[in-house]
Amino acid sequence: MEQRAKEHGKESSPDIYLNAGLMAGRVKDLSSVIESLRLKEDEDDQAALTAFMYRNPNSIILDYGQDLFGTNRWAEGMEGGCMFDLPFVTGDTDDT
Repeated sequence: MEQRAKEHGKESSPDIYLNAGLMAGRVKDLSSVIESLRLKEDEDDQAALTAFMYRNPNSIILDYGQDLFGTNRWAEGMEGGCMFDLPFVTGDTDDT
């Protein structure tokens, strides 16, 4: 994954790994990818999708900078775990 990130100019990104938990794309394209994986119930979807990405490098684009999707790290608490700057997090609420 490090080499792929480097090839895309994202070697300094803290998140260089594929996350199979959230995908976006055209329905027919996503259906095609999911069907081609032929996953069994107990298989690792993350590993299977990563292998698919390496076999089909032009079919998957990773959101290195979390421009489309973001994942909070709640184990780090509200201060370091929430990547969003929301009023309820900063205390800047407007009750009007």
